[in-house]
Amino acid sequence: MSPTGKISHNKSLSNAGRSGRSLGFARTLARVAARRPATHHFIFCGFAPPCRWAARAGFTLIELMVTLALAGLMLALVPPLLDKGGDRARLLHDQRDLVSQLRLARSEAIAGDRPVTLRFDLAKRLYGIERLDQSIDSGIAVTLDTPLAELGEIRFFADGSTSGAVIGLANRSGSARVRVDWLTGSVEVVP
Repeated sequence: MSPTGKISHNKSLSNAGRSGRSLGFARTLARVAARRPATHHFIFCGFAPPCRWAARAGFTLIELMVTLALAGLMLALVPPLLDKGGDRARLLHDQRDLVSQLRLARSEAIAGDRPVTLRFDLAKRLYGIERLDQSIDSGIAVTLDTPLAELGEIRFFADGSTSGAVIGLANRSGSARVRVDWLTGSVEVVP
């Protein structure tokens, strides 16, 4: 209001302009909706004009075909990779078990001040100290190279020495060799 009590035209227009923007947008939307048949469903995409619901719903045939092709490719490639990982895990498991049994036999020989024998039955895939209680996975090939190979034995003596041996383990995923040093009795995995 001016000091004379009259409303200035400029101020009322500027105020109406500010509040009229939102009213103007709402009026425009109402006019657009009134012109369109009532059977159409509209959604408002941000500040853009209204767009048809049917134009935004669902996926195209090409999108579905690409998705199915990628899913089929994943199903074809993943299982062989997982199977090979399982073979490697079985090989490492049997290798660790064998190394621990060899080290245990050496420790028992030194602690007990007596010879200890680790026996192998390659036909039955068994080995162990005193009795054959450890098994080797059926998918793993085993070779035993020792002076007592015909007996299938590795002997550990009270002074820590041994008859010596090289034990080979192999399957589809790779191979490993375990060497038992004849002089020191140390057990190590060699490539």
